[in-house]
Amino acid sequence: MIAFVRGPVLAIENDMITVDTGCLGYQVLVPMQQMDPKPTVGKDLFLHTHLQIREDAWTLFGFSDKEQLFAFRLLLSVSGIGAKTALAIINAMSVGQMAKSVLHADYESFAKTPGVGKKTAQRIVLELKDKFKDIALETDMVLENIANNPSDLGITEEDIVVVALKQLGYNNQEAKVLAWKARKQLSDHADDNQLIKEALRLAASQI
Repeated sequence: MIAFVRGPVLAIENDMITVDTGCLGYQVLVPMQQMDPKPTVGKDLFLHTHLQIREDAWTLFGFSDKEQLFAFRLLLSVSGIGAKTALAIINAMSVGQMAKSVLHADYESFAKTPGVGKKTAQRIVLELKDKFKDIALETDMVLENIANNPSDLGITEEDIVVVALKQLGYNNQEAKVLAWKARKQLSDHADDNQLIKEALRLAASQI
């Protein structure tokens, strides 16, 4: 099992990127439209991964955050949904949008993805209605609040907690959400070190 890959991006071709991990170069299929940060040749990238093993090929899929990986694996559990189709859906919709569409029985949102027909979209909603967790909706809500009121929430690109988490391998979205949750969990008097430790504890509890 390959849980993640980290390293500089060597090449980008359509929905496939090549990551140099030191001794090996991994080719990874990714949902390019939903990547945060966007892959750039020469820059380091961290991806949560899912390895698909078949007789004729081993295929590695990579995602910016654990919520995307979680949604990808849920989609694979739906009868008739293969890995390429699941990736296409994640490329077209954020995890929050998927969760909302499932919870509101909005199969038409899924049917907008190329290769996903009406019956398949209805099956996704039916089979996943009890499986999506609140974390997806919470993440969307937090990011929306951060975007609208960054100064009020204390979450900005320069936030020390956010910067520290990004240096530890978390992407921009993950770092902001964890920083917000840590501040919500601790008192207003918590210092940056306490907030970083709490953010890491919260991240570990999600694994």
